[in-house]
Amino acid sequence: MTTIFPLLFILFISASFADISPSNTPLPPDDVCSAILNSNFCKSVLPKTGIHNIYDYCRSSFGQSLQSARKFTGLIDYYMKKDFSKSAIQALQDCKLLSELTIDFLESCSSTINLSSILRNQQIDSLQSMLSAVLTNHQTCLEGLQATTSSENGLYSAISDASKLHGVSLALFTRGWGHKTLKNFGLGRKLLFSDRDAGRDGRLPLRMSNKHRQIFESQHLLWLDKGLLE
Repeated sequence: MTTIFPLLFILFISASFADISPSNTPLPPDDVCSAILNSNFCKSVLPKTGIHNIYDYCRSSFGQSLQSARKFTGLIDYYMKKDFSKSAIQALQDCKLLSELTIDFLESCSSTINLSSILRNQQIDSLQSMLSAVLTNHQTCLEGLQATTSSENGLYSAISDASKLHGVSLALFTRGWGHKTLKNFGLGRKLLFSDRDAGRDGRLPLRMSNKHRQIFESQHLLWLDKGLLE
């Protein structure tokens, strides 16, 4: 059974990035990916020409993650037209909603890191939470599909590929912006985005549609119930 381990992934990169060179130092892909789980895949998605700093590598990876998420949503639409059972169609619909939410998260993250290489700790925590939620979205989608559809369809491999790409984006972001805050990672439980200031209406300032916000809020409760988020 295919499984995604976002927490294990984060713990791995947190240890590996403890004593690494400054984020604005140009580094070859081999050095960048050496501390990332599945380093060969990491090197395959980084720019093939030139030597860049971690911020540029991260922005490039986020662009690919966003493209992958949009492609995955289109693939779900394709499979929803096939002759599946009612339960399988429901699982696909759930996957599509989670995939659209993932696109919202990645767009929000991308717009933030494209504006500046300097982020406040509060922003870093929020973006890391969103990126972890992206991986959790894929795990939730995968579990629903495994319970209702055949493993022969192309969605399973698409989920695996997308999750590896999103995992690289999370690792690069943690390397570039978040490694200094990881010393406190896992110490005590807190709600997703609990450090983020709410707006006047009491809602989080995330860029997403009302429909996706409702989905996120209900899904967030499920994540907490399963112990998938802190």
